[in-house]
Amino acid sequence: MKICLGSLKNKPIFCGNIPETRPTKQRIRKCIFDVIQHRFFGDFSKISVLDGFSGTGVFGFEAISLGARFVQFAENDQAAAHSIARSISTLGIQDKCSLFVGDLLALKSALGFDLIFLDPPYFHDLVAGAVRYLLLNNNIETAKRKVGERSPPVSQTTHRDARGTTVVATNRPFQRFLT
Repeated sequence: MKICLGSLKNKPIFCGNIPETRPTKQRIRKCIFDVIQHRFFGDFSKISVLDGFSGTGVFGFEAISLGARFVQFAENDQAAAHSIARSISTLGIQDKCSLFVGDLLALKSALGFDLIFLDPPYFHDLVAGAVRYLLLNNNIETAKRKVGERSPPVSQTTHRDARGTTVVATNRPFQRFLT
């Protein structure tokens, strides 16, 4: 897998063979970042990002490649976290990010995040609980944007192919996810 945008474009990231990890396709990532960059954040250099349920870390790496000030990765799976750490080291971006290995719901951060990616394993209802926790424990009520990927009913589909369905949801304010 390669980063598809920004200063690290075409640089490889490690993703290993981790059953619960399903990397988001390049064309979907490009679409997500085009929308975020052009509709919400023109300049990534001023934003801090949380890549929750990081998996391969690809969302965080794309954000760093576009100039994000800082990215906090959070990944519970040890093998996936090892791949993220290896990619961070290989890309030489240790000063631009931090990796929290453990349950996202145990993350304690003094940072306020401008952009939050939540891409949990499919068929696990984790997004709403994660947003509640982050709102209550991480002082992110001022976050400008959250992006989540989930497996909802087909009627909400934004992209569909032979391998399945991908839905990208952006929400502002967070309260929409809390009901």
